[in-house]
Amino acid sequence: MIPSSSELYYFIELAKHSNMRHTAAQLGITQPTLSAALKRLEKHIGTPLFTRSKLGMALTHAGERFFSQAQGLHEQWQNLKNATVAAGHTITGAYRLGSLPMLLSPFSQVLANLLTAHKELSLSVHTPSPQNIVTDVLRAKLDMALTINPAPHPSLKICKLYKSQFSLWQHPDLSINKHTLIYDPNLPQAQYFLKNRTSLFGRYISVPSLEAAAQLCNQKAGVTALPKEVAQNYPALVNTPNTPTLTDEVCLIYRTEKQTVTAITTIATAMQQWARTNPPIKRPLTQ
Repeated sequence: MIPSSSELYYFIELAKHSNMRHTAAQLGITQPTLSAALKRLEKHIGTPLFTRSKLGMALTHAGERFFSQAQGLHEQWQNLKNATVAAGHTITGAYRLGSLPMLLSPFSQVLANLLTAHKELSLSVHTPSPQNIVTDVLRAKLDMALTINPAPHPSLKICKLYKSQFSLWQHPDLSINKHTLIYDPNLPQAQYFLKNRTSLFGRYISVPSLEAAAQLCNQKAGVTALPKEVAQNYPALVNTPNTPTLTDEVCLIYRTEKQTVTAITTIATAMQQWARTNPPIKRPLTQ
């Protein structure tokens, strides 16, 4: 078992003063507390470190050897502790950011600004499936993640960013393929339209991404389920008449113990400020 930093510090101070009462007073602890700490330390080391007499306390030969190394060891520990605390209060380090692909684009500029301003900050971006993204944060596979409608969890900090709108879109000149639904099967919003608007469609086209769905829709290949952030990049598209709009909460999530990590809280604050001043959704719904 490794001695505690307190036991090591108490030993160093006692070796300097050679007096139990005076050392305890200097440390602001009781003599029994100091005596118990010394006994634990001697038990860890496996040999007596002091001799005791009416004249006070003196280091044994083993104690002198230990004292010569203990001061440097304690100083190294303090330096390590201070460096660790400082790292938690500076914007530095490498972090893993998970994101649904459609959510990354609105925040690309704010992330670029942070990386430019903080040279020691590094980010790796991952795109897990929507079903796994929250679990990956809870299991510490990701440091933080951009996601939609995360369920409350005692170990999860949820920072709300903005409300997204998910609906059906089409080209206004769509005629032949108006009963074709183009969708990304990984998104629960797309699954909603699959289950609840089956009477509108007779053909279904599964695509690997929202961008692919938007491009096919823009080429009049059919109707597609898109968030407004993606649809607004295609000015020709309009909302499909008489279909619902789903409202989702876009959030940045991370584990609650990371609230003391300055880099992560700075990223969260920057994203919230950016969402307020640069709303990702600019274009009104059109039909």
